[in-house]
Amino acid sequence: MVLGLGSASIGVNGVALASIGDRGDAAGDSVEPVRGEFEALEPSRRLAENGAEGDGGIRIGDPSPEAVDEDKPQPEAWLPEDWAFGVESVRLDAGWLPRSASYADLVYHGHLLGRADWQPRGPWSARVESRVDGHYQRGGPRVEEIDVDYGEVYLRYRGRGWRLTAGAQQVVWGRIDEVSPTDRLSVEDLSRFVLDDLSERRRAAPAVRGQLFTNGWEFDAVVVPWFREAEMPDRDSVWHPVDRQRGRFLGLPSEPQFQDLVRDGRFVEETDGEGGAGLRVSRGGRGWDAAATFKRFRHSAPYYELSDEARGALDDPEEAVQAGDYTFRAVHPRSYLVGVDGAIDAGGVTYRAEAVWLSDVPGTRQEDFVREDFEAFNWGVGAEVFPGDGDLRVNVQLVGSHYLDAPSLLERADEVTLNGEIEGRPWQRRLRARLRYAIGLDERDIYLNPEVAWVDWEPHELYVSAHYFEGAEETAGGFHQDNDVIMTGWRGRF
Repeated sequence: MVLGLGSASIGVNGVALASIGDRGDAAGDSVEPVRGEFEALEPSRRLAENGAEGDGGIRIGDPSPEAVDEDKPQPEAWLPEDWAFGVESVRLDAGWLPRSASYADLVYHGHLLGRADWQPRGPWSARVESRVDGHYQRGGPRVEEIDVDYGEVYLRYRGRGWRLTAGAQQVVWGRIDEVSPTDRLSVEDLSRFVLDDLSERRRAAPAVRGQLFTNGWEFDAVVVPWFREAEMPDRDSVWHPVDRQRGRFLGLPSEPQFQDLVRDGRFVEETDGEGGAGLRVSRGGRGWDAAATFKRFRHSAPYYELSDEARGALDDPEEAVQAGDYTFRAVHPRSYLVGVDGAIDAGGVTYRAEAVWLSDVPGTRQEDFVREDFEAFNWGVGAEVFPGDGDLRVNVQLVGSHYLDAPSLLERADEVTLNGEIEGRPWQRRLRARLRYAIGLDERDIYLNPEVAWVDWEPHELYVSAHYFEGAEETAGGFHQDNDVIMTGWRGRF
């Protein structure tokens, strides 16, 4: 018997969200390229901070090992020649939630990522990362949490035309920013919902990855032997997908018979087992790239299932809470994925598209609250352009997710969302101004994230931003409608 989180329109695969932001390369030397596998390199049309280099053409996919001259960090004089240690990124921010209906007033966050790279002459290299995150919440239920975690920790061997990577790593496949239908093996970081860029909302997972480059083809195979679930916020955080103050689940309409169960119920989680595997075959040409992907994966975001015992006692909430060993169970269903995607550069515009078929996507039947798994079809199309002198970037995307042959569900069976980002560099490039957005087209669902950052103090940035949510109750915007937040902070990338 079931109750769960579908796939709404602001941000996470499987937890009833859909997102906004920049797809980032988390593995340093092209574990997966920025914005899928397609990146325009013409310097006059890239923002300066992207650091793009090239011959005015297009880079398709991961470059072959022979073509890559890895960016070796410059070690300090006292360090062994083959090693480099340092702080990769730091961030401190504070946020004010102005709405009186929110059950928190202030949120604070700190982040530190350290890295050690071993890159001797020869085919071997290694990376070790560690991170510390602090989350604090005031004005309501208090949250004081320090999270110490590993980042990418891997050993890599490069041969002629191939490479093998073993260890914790981030593998991000797909082209559409934020809500990529293909990106299913990566581990989501939901600890701050969608407040951070997409590149900062992924965690490393144990994996073995082999890549073969031959005659313009790339074969990319990944095995994830142990499953790692999404990184979740504290249960009392305003960003948790289960609102225990109001008795609601993210992405579902408010159900009166479940409110007491959500507030007082017992939650358990299934997180054991293997993570999955995938194969991606891609080929590129002059100004185009195409790929096919096959995966067996587990949804990293949880789906909340109502127990049989609790469902049988819904007429008496107190009895339902005590019935059985648990009230709700967080499950991570296994699914197959078959998909195709492509990108093309024409007339100064980069066009991208993805389409995937999915098996075993969970849903909760409206008539009896029983969980059932269905086939689904997800798709996305987008365009990115750098008009004028290249100081402005415009990214527009249309994405959709659809259950196939499903009965009436608590989740939205068909979702279509317009999302993207507009970014500019005013005041002689001393400032960066941007707007991330997501607008639901099937239901009222709005997310807006304007930000202004002072970037003339490299590698430091000072910024002010806002996150605005609005929507129908079964949408992500509606769920967080009382959690608008105004933030200010400092971040550094070294």
